[in-house]
Amino acid sequence: MKNNLLASINNNKSFGRRVGLGLSLAILWTTPISTAFAKVKLIANVDEEISLSRQEVKSLFLGGAVQYELSAVALEPDHRTRLQFNTHVLGLTESRIQSYWAQMRFSGKSKPPRELASEQSAIAYVMNNKGAVTYVDEATELPDSLKVVFETK
Repeated sequence: MKNNLLASINNNKSFGRRVGLGLSLAILWTTPISTAFAKVKLIANVDEEISLSRQEVKSLFLGGAVQYELSAVALEPDHRTRLQFNTHVLGLTESRIQSYWAQMRFSGKSKPPRELASEQSAIAYVMNNKGAVTYVDEATELPDSLKVVFETK
């Protein structure tokens, strides 16, 4: 009887589809809404109005050259805004970024941006350092002295 039941299940292709669909719906149902994309903006302590492209932002935060005298400031790896920035601006996971910086440090080519614990400490650092740039959640209140130089859409 048990073998007949198993054989019947194995031969029934729609059973597998129903189980797969049920599991997929269960995963979607339990996925938190908070994983939705939160927009970020890049802010800088600069005198002139500038606008950076996504490629320039990527180059800046990965130690490449940009046409302005800017220095990147990042949030710590476990910060939610950093995750959003890495994923939607840099297009890389945290592990890929860590691997990249390990290679850059080992080769002596470059070192990663300074890391700060919170958006407020990053904003304070940028305010006190000409040319400093960091990213914050789009809803973050900013002092008038800082300029937005890039925003995700």
